[in-house]
Amino acid sequence: MARLLAAAVILWMVSPVAGDVVPYVTPPRYEGHVMSFDLCVYDLGYVTTEAAVAFGARALLSGSDASRFTGYPDPVDSLAGSDLAALLAPQPYAWETFRALSLADAGADAGRPWMAFGVQQLQPAETVPVRDLERGTILARFYFLDSRPGDGLTDLYLQIQSYAGVSPYAIIGLDQDPWEMHVSVLWGEPFRFVPEPAALSLLSVGLALLLRRRRP
Repeated sequence: MARLLAAAVILWMVSPVAGDVVPYVTPPRYEGHVMSFDLCVYDLGYVTTEAAVAFGARALLSGSDASRFTGYPDPVDSLAGSDLAALLAPQPYAWETFRALSLADAGADAGRPWMAFGVQQLQPAETVPVRDLERGTILARFYFLDSRPGDGLTDLYLQIQSYAGVSPYAIIGLDQDPWEMHVSVLWGEPFRFVPEPAALSLLSVGLALLLRRRRP
């Protein structure tokens, strides 16, 4: 109950205002030594005529447990939107209409592993009206290899950045001014993944993120 209350408070603190969208990070899934989690839509604020033409984000792990993880972009790299939609089903995928192949990469910054994911449209007909993004729609999926699956986690943090890590905000590109929206996890600060000892899951259920529009 305390965890649910905490999640509710977070959601209330970043409730949508004009032009904002509230997403969330799912608890991770483990398949052997592969950990994955999604960035999904939670709710839409006052969205009018914006249409998305691109999306880019990078998930960066830090903390003393981060060294056991390695970014693993292969499952989603070089897939078209329809292929990614099939991979992520039954949940809907936000960028299913994009025909350009996705770009995924991985590396480490001073011992902090990361995985980046980016997509874009090829033609105007592929744009996605932001107001059509429904709750639970997946914006991105991130994969990491765990060198010690089954071991407990005590000190692991996640930060969502821009695709190249230049900005502390992931970005949705728009077809009009202002030309992008920020995807902000606690306004760009790393937040702590706390392990669920019995299941080795992260207590991030209901953690709200805020897509904040960049003003020109």
